[in-house]
Amino acid sequence: MTTFEILNGAGADGDQLAGSLNDALCTAAPMVERISGMPLPSHVTVRLLDVAASQALSVVHLGLVYGMAAERLDTEEAFDLAGKLAATAGSRFRMFERITWPLQLGKILYGPTGPELVVVPAAHRAARTSTRQQTVVMGHELTHLAQLELWPDMLTAGPRLRIKAKLTGQPTKSLPVIAPLFEGHAQFVHRDLAAELCGVRARRRLPGEAAPTLRYRATDWLGAVPPLSMVRAIYDRGEKFVSAVMDAGGRSLVHGLFTDEGSLPLLPELLKPELWLARHHPVPAHNAHDQ
Repeated sequence: MTTFEILNGAGADGDQLAGSLNDALCTAAPMVERISGMPLPSHVTVRLLDVAASQALSVVHLGLVYGMAAERLDTEEAFDLAGKLAATAGSRFRMFERITWPLQLGKILYGPTGPELVVVPAAHRAARTSTRQQTVVMGHELTHLAQLELWPDMLTAGPRLRIKAKLTGQPTKSLPVIAPLFEGHAQFVHRDLAAELCGVRARRRLPGEAAPTLRYRATDWLGAVPPLSMVRAIYDRGEKFVSAVMDAGGRSLVHGLFTDEGSLPLLPELLKPELWLARHHPVPAHNAHDQ
């Protein structure tokens, strides 16, 4: 059983959210384990932060994951490049979060205790989330923590591969794709969770649930047009890939994506899962005598 420690650094907004959020987490946790077939950690730290603190922690997180990636490579060149890449990524991410924070209802970041769940109550206030919606959102984020139980290096693998590629001259387009897998699998799980809760395999509002604020609706509209729409495409492409892998080989084949770095899909395989399946899950040819 997973226990949750909610640390409120968001003042009155956090006080108002903490109770329903705890209920949502306690409801979502066993559902995530059952739907995904993955174990959750025994304890999860949940940090409620205001918008500015959340954005600052994201930048710290990027510095940590790039630093941890450089430690794995353990060269002076890797540490130097990691610092530069982290600074660039931090600047871009800060700009992205300044625009999209009302949509960010939860995220996983490295904190003092390791991977932690960070929630911005102001975003939930803008979205006017119900406890049901919070349960679905927390199901998505808890799936990430379940993924990390299977693959503890998942958050640092992307930075490590990028650093190594730049140092060796390998084209970055030839690297495995991790973010679509990470997010697509979580979206796949949270849609099943949503279907169990209300019969609708989506996170959208149900009749009787409060409408979001104008700020949220405007940000949601921006998220649907380029270049921000590329973020949604990552989730959707990843979900389609995971769904195809699940159909072909069930949970065990999906779990292999999080236990064997060599099984990560390349970009063409993400777009056409049959290419990945041909490489990792070939269907035996029928023997002529079996016809």
